[in-house]
Amino acid sequence: MKKATNLLSIMAVLALILTFNPAAALAQEVTCESDVVVQADDWLSKIAEKTLGNVLAYQAIADATNAVAASDSSYNKIDDVNVIEPGWKLCIPPAEQAGALLAAGEKPTIALIIGVKGDAFYVTMEKGARAKAEELGVELIVD
Repeated sequence: MKKATNLLSIMAVLALILTFNPAAALAQEVTCESDVVVQADDWLSKIAEKTLGNVLAYQAIADATNAVAASDSSYNKIDDVNVIEPGWKLCIPPAEQAGALLAAGEKPTIALIIGVKGDAFYVTMEKGARAKAEELGVELIVD
């Protein structure tokens, strides 16, 4: 009986998470402040820096473009944020919406691999890396 109760509890929590997923709700309300046509030598982080002032906003551009592409075939669906082609039309969301899309998504991750854990150099580098990761809004994994 206890196993059945635990299973039902887990299923209820999963249902709530899926029902109240903020990223899905935001994706339905995306508007494009502007459009960008990808040029040769462009990449999403470069476009994000140029249009939104934040290289990490590349994921917000991809999410917004994919949301709009679902109902407008003039936009290209981005399957891999590392691969965009010249001529693709991208949706640039307003800065506030980009911030909301970034907050709803997962944080980028940085791995720190330096020196011998515990020595003075390692401790100093870890402290600096944690401060910078917090400033950039990324997750730092130290192992």
